[in-house]
Amino acid sequence: MNHENIRCRRCFSAVITASRSGARGDLVRVCIMKMIAKGFRIAAILFSLFLSLCALSYADGPPGPAPAQGTKLTLPEQEELAKELFTIMVKTDTYDLNTFIALYGRVIKECPDTAKAQISLWRLSNLYLFSGDKPDYPKIVELMEHLIQRYPDSPYIPNAKQRLLNAYEETGNMKKALLLYEEIFVQHPETLDDPKLAAFMLGYAKALAATGNSQKAVSVYNKVISFGDRAQDFIVDIAKDEVQKLGTK
Repeated sequence: MNHENIRCRRCFSAVITASRSGARGDLVRVCIMKMIAKGFRIAAILFSLFLSLCALSYADGPPGPAPAQGTKLTLPEQEELAKELFTIMVKTDTYDLNTFIALYGRVIKECPDTAKAQISLWRLSNLYLFSGDKPDYPKIVELMEHLIQRYPDSPYIPNAKQRLLNAYEETGNMKKALLLYEEIFVQHPETLDDPKLAAFMLGYAKALAATGNSQKAVSVYNKVISFGDRAQDFIVDIAKDEVQKLGTK
């Protein structure tokens, strides 16, 4: 086995292990390593600030009989089935990606009223983000939109929105990305005065410019520049460069 295959298998193993245990640190390191390999981007800054863990897909069910089509299990039955499927995953070979996808998919589809359905959505998005040669952003969008719409009070919502925001940016859907940014900066305008959010503000300004609001984008970039040494130098430098590109001071 060549060194590249060994590295890939180790990377995938770390993702599966972290998904099972709920550990966050390994996934953050894997993510940052991938971003460094790709080169610096604003998304890298955002991920390093907000990323945690996860993994899912809507594949056909594997071991164990599925309920008859159109039949919904009672909550106790859902809880029991979800527990059973998670137990199978604990015993599943670390590299058996298809089984993990199928089992998480069954939990989401057949046990939607359980907490494990939310866990499955989040963990499955981890698999689509970290286990392949490159992230499957369309799948991540599908999963995170479902999580947010179906479980609006879920504890995963803040991280799901951040992951969805990054997926929108990566797929060029800047209009939807802007809507998520505005949940913070329009609904809570005081956040524009927080230097700790300077990197996040770069993404907001980029989304504004990409959707035709260059004037407001420049205003946000200038706000970042005004932070001076209260923000990291490279963030301020990026803001200055973007203002120049937009042809306004």
